[in-house]
Amino acid sequence: MLYHSKAKREKEAKKRLAERHDLSGHPTTAEVVRMLLHAEPDWGPVLRECIIVAQQRKDGGKFAGAWVMQGLRAQGIKPPNNLRTLARLGLLTLLSTARHGNRAYYKIPDLKAITKAIKEVLQ
Repeated sequence: MLYHSKAKREKEAKKRLAERHDLSGHPTTAEVVRMLLHAEPDWGPVLRECIIVAQQRKDGGKFAGAWVMQGLRAQGIKPPNNLRTLARLGLLTLLSTARHGNRAYYKIPDLKAITKAIKEVLQ
C-alpha cells in the first residue's frame, strides 16, 4: 500500500482545483460544460447543434436560436423552448433580438473550449 504525505495530497488537490477554475475562482468553460451535461444530459445535442450552426456561418459565428431549433427538429430531437439557459451559464452570448423580440441572435464566446469539453464528456 502506498502512503502519501499530507502535503503531497494537498498539492494534488490544489492542482485538480486549478484545472477546473480560473484565477478569479470562477469555473472554466470546460467545467461549466461538464457540470451542465452531468446535471442535464439533454443539453448535449443542443450544444453540439449550436456549434455546428455557428461553424457554418461566415459572419463570425453569429446565429439565431431558431436555426438551432430547426436543426434539432430535423434530427428528431425535441428542442428546448429557448437557449437562455446556455446564455445564462456563459456558454452563449446574446447579441441582439429581432422580429419584436421573437428571434434572438447568439454567439459562442469560447468555441474551442466548448467543443473540446463536449468531446471529452460525451465520448
